[in-house]
Amino acid sequence: MKRSRYLLSAALVASAALTALQPLLAGAQTAGTPTASLPAANESTPGAAPVNSGCELHVWGAGRPNFKLRPNAFIKITVDPAQMDRSNPLSNASLFDTVSRANALSDDDLKKLLPQAGAVTVVRHAEMIDIDKTPLNRIAGRLVQSPTSCYADLVIGNLYAIFPNPEMAWERAGAIGALLVGSDRLVIEFWLRDFSGPKAGGKTYKRKNDSPLPHVQPLTIEMKTAMEASTTANFRSFVDFVGQQRLR
Repeated sequence: MKRSRYLLSAALVASAALTALQPLLAGAQTAGTPTASLPAANESTPGAAPVNSGCELHVWGAGRPNFKLRPNAFIKITVDPAQMDRSNPLSNASLFDTVSRANALSDDDLKKLLPQAGAVTVVRHAEMIDIDKTPLNRIAGRLVQSPTSCYADLVIGNLYAIFPNPEMAWERAGAIGALLVGSDRLVIEFWLRDFSGPKAGGKTYKRKNDSPLPHVQPLTIEMKTAMEASTTANFRSFVDFVGQQRLR
């Protein structure tokens, strides 16, 4: 098969060493119903969700943490072991992990999802939600119990890159800059359940965004910087989308 483009997903995080290209999208899609197996909150002060008079925004990554990439009769795959090393913060396994991308978003940007709140406490969850156990379409309420009435869950449920021309020359680090350019794209699916308004059961906002991703060499600090910049641009687009939806 002619190699025309790559898809890197949060669940399998395949590398640029794929020998026969096909869109790899064995990915995380969403979080799911609140169950006893959901991970505990990872806050600046460890423990349960904080009690306060403001809003809480819980931030999650979702995917298939036990997924194994295997070749079959139709797909022959060679993966660079360095790209699957989760102990290396520059590997694709780290950069395309939904929890890592969620943690890379700043508190200031995250709080813009709840502009009506006087104060927002961001609660980050360290473990990935297994979407095979907790699918998005079964979520009926909050993902964790909390005493506050102003509450929201944000989930990064799908994340991959599209490389239309993987053979093109690597871009220089300076191409990242303030304005992202390049033929590659970073695709992220965001899901927000907002309980801060008057609607009983909360209101859901979801969207799959894509943003430019410079074609920089993997396993480099330039790639990490590019991913962070593209993720931030992608998320800010989602914030704008939620704001527009609230006006309707």
